[in-house]
Amino acid sequence: WQRLVNRHPALRTAILPHTEPPEQQVHRRAELPFHYFDWQNLPAAEQESRLADFLAADRRQGFHLSRPPLLRLACFQTAPAHCRWLVTAHHIILDGRSIPLLLAELWAGDNQPAGDPPPAFQEYAGWQRRLDFEPDRHFWQDLLRDWPASAPLPLERTAAVPRAATGYRRETLTLSADETRTLERAAWAHRVTLSVLALGAWALLLGRMTGQSRVGTGVTLSTRPLSVPNGGNIIGPMINTVPLHINIPTGQTAHSWLESLRELLLAVRNGRREHTPLAQIQAWRSSSAAAPLFESLLVFENYRLDEWVQQHAPPEHRLDVREWGQTNLPLTVSVSAGQSLRLEILYDESRFAPQAVSRLVRHFATLLTALAAHPDTPLAEIPLLTPAELRQLTVTWNDTACPLPADTCIQTLVAQQARRTPNTVAVVGGSRWLSYRHLNDEAERLAANLRARGVGPEVVVGVCLPRSCDAVVSMLAVLKAGGAYLPLDPAHPELRRVWMLNDAAAPLVIARAGQRFEGFNGVVLNFDDPQPSRIIPTPAPVRVSPCNLAYVIYTSGSTGRPKGVEIEHLSLLNLVRWHIHTRNLSPADRTTQVASLTFDAAVWEIWPTLAAGGTLVIVDDQTRTAPETLLQRLAERQITVAFLPTPLAEAVRAFDWPPDTTLRLLLTGGDRLHAAPADANRLPCPLVNHYGPTEATVVASSAPVSTTGTPTIGRPIANTQLYVLDENMQPLPIGVSGELYIGGVGLARGYRHRPELTAERFVPNPFSADPDARLYRTGDLARRRPDGQLDFVGRADDQLKILGRRIEPAEIEAALNAHPAVRHSVVTSPDGQSLAAHVIFTVEPPPPVAELRDWLAARLPADMIPATILPLARLPLTPHGKIDRRALPAPPVAAPVPESSPLTPLEEALICLWREILGVETIARHDNFFALGGHSLRAARVAARIQAIFGVELPLSVLFDAPTPASLARAVIRREPIPGRSEQVARLFNRIEAMPAHEVRQRLTRKGVPHD
Repeated sequence: WQRLVNRHPALRTAILPHTEPPEQQVHRRAELPFHYFDWQNLPAAEQESRLADFLAADRRQGFHLSRPPLLRLACFQTAPAHCRWLVTAHHIILDGRSIPLLLAELWAGDNQPAGDPPPAFQEYAGWQRRLDFEPDRHFWQDLLRDWPASAPLPLERTAAVPRAATGYRRETLTLSADETRTLERAAWAHRVTLSVLALGAWALLLGRMTGQSRVGTGVTLSTRPLSVPNGGNIIGPMINTVPLHINIPTGQTAHSWLESLRELLLAVRNGRREHTPLAQIQAWRSSSAAAPLFESLLVFENYRLDEWVQQHAPPEHRLDVREWGQTNLPLTVSVSAGQSLRLEILYDESRFAPQAVSRLVRHFATLLTALAAHPDTPLAEIPLLTPAELRQLTVTWNDTACPLPADTCIQTLVAQQARRTPNTVAVVGGSRWLSYRHLNDEAERLAANLRARGVGPEVVVGVCLPRSCDAVVSMLAVLKAGGAYLPLDPAHPELRRVWMLNDAAAPLVIARAGQRFEGFNGVVLNFDDPQPSRIIPTPAPVRVSPCNLAYVIYTSGSTGRPKGVEIEHLSLLNLVRWHIHTRNLSPADRTTQVASLTFDAAVWEIWPTLAAGGTLVIVDDQTRTAPETLLQRLAERQITVAFLPTPLAEAVRAFDWPPDTTLRLLLTGGDRLHAAPADANRLPCPLVNHYGPTEATVVASSAPVSTTGTPTIGRPIANTQLYVLDENMQPLPIGVSGELYIGGVGLARGYRHRPELTAERFVPNPFSADPDARLYRTGDLARRRPDGQLDFVGRADDQLKILGRRIEPAEIEAALNAHPAVRHSVVTSPDGQSLAAHVIFTVEPPPPVAELRDWLAARLPADMIPATILPLARLPLTPHGKIDRRALPAPPVAAPVPESSPLTPLEEALICLWREILGVETIARHDNFFALGGHSLRAARVAARIQAIFGVELPLSVLFDAPTPASLARAVIRREPIPGRSEQVARLFNRIEAMPAHEVRQRLTRKGVPHD
């Protein structure tokens, strides 16, 4: 080895890194570092352990570039006639081709005939320095134009891992000799080389993993020039890395695409072009040269070193050969040709999880063989998954079949409970309660009335009542009559309620006296009227099929108007049966009803409890959004199972629960559930997370929440299938994000009177043998974990989720754009908790914000009214002409306005409450609650505190109508039971707030008032 160092200048070369540019310096002599270890007396296990430790230390050691040789040698004698040699070299002095040249010269030894000195690397370096790369500037600039952003591969790293604790690892997969010959024949048939086939497979893999149709990667080229004498035998680093920008047209066939890749490589390798230094290419970019061109590198070797050694080494040297390398890129893919093609991925373990890389190399092999085997197949259909993976993802993890009775509906189950346990309390709402007998009888009387008015199967009936026993009676009555109920919120604008009723073609709505429905085409039935059931004769009950409609719920619509989701009885029955079985519901359970009736979670709260014979407790509006009060009520009412929307469930985790809590299960869903801090998880029972859109009957998947790690959305419920697919509806591997599709019994029939939208969102199921099976495109992004559970990633479109409620910004934008002073608007949610509207006006000055809010309040629910409305001169656009929502200006932090000081004690007290709830120190009397970070949950807490302190009950909608301390004070005064009482209480409140804490405790103690 020392003789090789003496013979070849490249092995005596040093790099002077402090010069600009760094210079090479060839030393006349360089002593080869050599270490010998005699391990002959050590057990084999100890030898392997010591070798592993030495290798790890050797990799960490590195090289001093200015001290040649950048090569060292170690010998480990493990037996009298057996040694293991370790050769460590810096890639800056050798390329892959140099290794077999050195080994061949080493083995020849003294038998090598004297001859001319070997060609020196300096000859190549001098030749390269004389090249003029400027004529190729435009080629590289064209190639780099619109260079795709580097999208991260799925790493499955939930947190960064220190590199010092990991380092680089490699994952290897070797194809069989038969598989390799098949690839070679296929490449020949494609008129491409194996290197082009490998490039195609890697580019396609990058595209599938990142969801991009254009990918960038680095490619290492061997650049041994034919014009340099004996250039093929030069020892030195004659390689170059260049960037390639590859389009992946999913409709193009594999054969045609591979031909285009061959042409691309030929263009890159044309003349001096392949020698263009990467630094020069980077400098020619039109964008910042600091950003990396690629984070993955593809290296193709025309031989395998281990096979070459077996073929060329003397008998005494034919040993097992192992290679290891490291680059400055997080991911390097090596493809080594030979009798058996070897695929190897060298990766930075601080970024990539080993399990993910193991799957990555298998998918690389799958695409490699699939491209070769399916030349006439469009790229979108080239299989990425092995048959075993495909079965696991589409069949095994979706094996949820569970029998359902063919002739049972929810109203039948409730009637059966009424016969079994007639005196058990079924529903409790405020001070009123109904036994199962009373619930069933009242619903039967109203159902008879409804049937007499023409209600039957497929007839939609509106139910516009507050959350109450009466609302439950009405919905059950509609089901008993054979119809489908449509829940409406009495607090919503009249225009919106009437529009939904007419859109659903509902002939009738059940409501309280005084509710207005101007423009409604049907009949308004007063729930409180005691006469109708006596006047109208009762026809015979009708038979209801499981395929008939059970209910219709309207959700926010992307076209600017709500869309009615139609759910059939069989879908509802599946949810109820699954819930009763998995949650072990029984007549001993007492459950909560917290959600708005127009939120599909109410369906899930009500019917499983009543079908199981439990007691449903309706939580009042003030309590359901005040965590402290809610926990006390759950204990007082002896609740055993409760559902809380995600934001509220996250809030109550941090509270101390009453010691007499009987809760055995807390259910949540509606939004992304975050992991609880270690010191803020005081739940007295298990927490279960759920996921599901309205179009899949409330719940599609669920999972218990662990006290550690990120919560998942779990696995599919009974008779439900979940698929993570790419834009071509091809299944994606574990760890790769894609759109979540839902199949199974729980799917909605579709959208009420919207066949085009139904066909767009409910598509044929390609994974089912049933030709009528469908999948629902959720628009949500998800990914599989290795254990089959699903992670929720986010929205695939612009749909927003505010505190668990899905909101289509287009619906708000349509309402804003209808205002005569508005030309265009864009609605976003900068913080995920409140809405902001960016508006281009047609007039100057624009109308007051209060006028726009009033306009929206007449057309939208309160929680769809933007907290901030900002004027905009023009819309920021992407290069493709789409609105660039990320470039919209952020809403400014509200600043105090003139006359900011409170004018009355009541205003001062309200500002004090806001400081406490919003966590904002400076608040002016005209500041907007929602512009300061308020949302519906915080608004409910304000309303609850006002009722507790001032004895004034405020509907939640009042705070949306009066969102400033000044206007809210006026609203409180208008509703106070005793004139002037609120100001008196406010004075006392302000005095107490101004006192030091110890003085307050002393006064309470003197008066004998318990305090904390």
